Amino acid sequence: MKKVKKTNGGGELLETNNQLERFTRNKKNKKIIYSIVGMLLIIGSITLYKTFAFYEEKKSFNILKGRIPDFGYDIKMLSVVIDDKKSESIPERGLYKTNVHCTNGTFGEWDYNNWNLVLNNVSSESKCNVEFTSGLSEEEYNKYIEAGKALHRNTYRGKDITPYYTDGSLYIRISNGSFEDLYVGDYIIANDITWLIADIDNYLHSGATELTKHHVTIIPATPLMNAPMNATATTEGGYAGSRMATSTLPSLAASDGVIGKAFGGHIIECQNMLSMGIDATAINSSGGITVGASNGVG
Repeated sequence: MKKVKKTNGGGELLETNNQLERFTRNKKNKKIIYSIVGMLLIIGSITLYKTFAFYEEKKSFNILKGRIPDFGYDIKMLSVVIDDKKSESIPERGLYKTNVHCTNGTFGEWDYNNWNLVLNNVSSESKCNVEFTSGLSEEEYNKYIEAGKALHRNTYRGKDITPYYTDGSLYIRISNGSFEDLYVGDYIIANDITWLIADIDNYLHSGATELTKHHVTIIPATPLMNAPMNATATTEGGYAGSRMATSTLPSLAASDGVIGKAFGGHIIECQNMLSMGIDATAINSSGGITVGASNGVG
C-alpha cells in the first residue's frame, strides 16, 4: 500500500489512508454533533419563549377571570375595553356605560350592584367582550343600582355571608347602597345565632322624619327568647306602652344585649305607627259588627 504524507492540525504525519479516513470521519461526526446541539438550543429557546408567552397570557386571563363568577370551567376569552382602549383589568366602580357582547349564544349583562359580569347560557367556547364608556350620569347610574337592588330584594338565595360580617365589608356593601352579593335569605352566624336578611331598604324614605340610610332588615332564624307582652294580661297602653316595647326589646338591642353584641353601633331606628291604647268596645274601621280598636302614633 502506498504511503501518503499529510499532516493533521497538530503537525503529525498521517502514515496511512486508514488514518486519513478516520480523521475525516471524526471531523464529520463533530460537525453533526455541533449541528444537533445547535438545533436543540434553538428548539429549547422557542419552547421557552412559547411557555413564557403562554404563562403571560394565562396570567392576564386570570386577572380578568378573578372578577367574574366561577362557572366551573374556563371561559377561553374575556376582553375588556375602556373608552376604546384595551385593558387587562376591569375598571374600578364608576360612572360607566357598559356594553357586553358574547358569542355562541351566551348572554351577558353588567351587574352595577356587584360591579361584575353576569353570564347566562354559557358554553365552553364562549367569548365575551365588555366595553366601558365614561359619561354615565348619576341619575342613570342610580337607576341601574335600583334595578339591581330590586333583583336582590326579590331573590331568595340562602348563602352564608358570615365572612362579610367578619371582615367588616358587610356594612360597606349596605351603606353604599350596592348590596353587593347580598340577597334575601342570606345569613350570618354571630354569637352562635343565625341571623337572616329579611328585606333590603324596605324602610328607605319612610317615616315623618325621612330615613335616608341604606339598610337591611335582619331577623333571627329562631326566637331569641320567650317573654310576655306585659307582666299581667292587659292591653293598656297598646304596643307602645307594653313591657315588650319599653323593656324587653331595648334590653336586647343594648350594647350588652344579644342584638347589640352582634351588630353594635350599626343598628338604626326607623319610625312606624304603633298602637298607644286599646278600646275594646269601639267599632273599628273594618265596619260590620266587629268591635275593638286601637289608636296609634308614629
